[in-house]
Amino acid sequence: MINDYPELIAEVTERSDSAGVPLRHAMLTGMAGNELNKKLNVSEMEIEATLTTDADGEVAVPSGLQSIRSIMYGKKILPKVNLRVIKGGGSGYAIVNGTIYTSLASSDLVATYYTAIPGLVANNTNWLLSANPEIYLYALLKQAFLVNLDIEKASAAGKYMDQLIDDFNMHDAVARFNGSTHRNLGTVI
Repeated sequence: MINDYPELIAEVTERSDSAGVPLRHAMLTGMAGNELNKKLNVSEMEIEATLTTDADGEVAVPSGLQSIRSIMYGKKILPKVNLRVIKGGGSGYAIVNGTIYTSLASSDLVATYYTAIPGLVANNTNWLLSANPEIYLYALLKQAFLVNLDIEKASAAGKYMDQLIDDFNMHDAVARFNGSTHRNLGTVI
């Protein structure tokens, strides 16, 4: 069992047979974390927050936001639309350059969104390493193999990591939504 970041780096170093892993651990972990943030959408990443728009119907994107699950105004779910729709007086929301645009001036919106996984380098552990260390192990192995230009091993590690992520996302969705699917309403660009 991998209990913390030093153990993870030691295991990745051993399995990848790469002495460079300890020297480049922060970069490899950051790259692995970026990929995991794009692929995981589980309850531990979900936050609900009330956002208040200004007089123009705008509000800053919450810190750490990775993707939106939903934005509600009262009991109505706002659709994600093109900014031109908003500027033309249509309803919904658009996200551009760190700002959420709506046609709802000075209004409270309830945003449900996914936030980034807490970093391992600074924290030594996080909920994902505790819940499923194998995901982190293969995410880092993929990065270690890529750095060494071993594309075949990187591809194999990536495929196994993707299967672990799919299983983790599925089990979480079954637990939260009783097996029904939910729609992720967009990634922040």
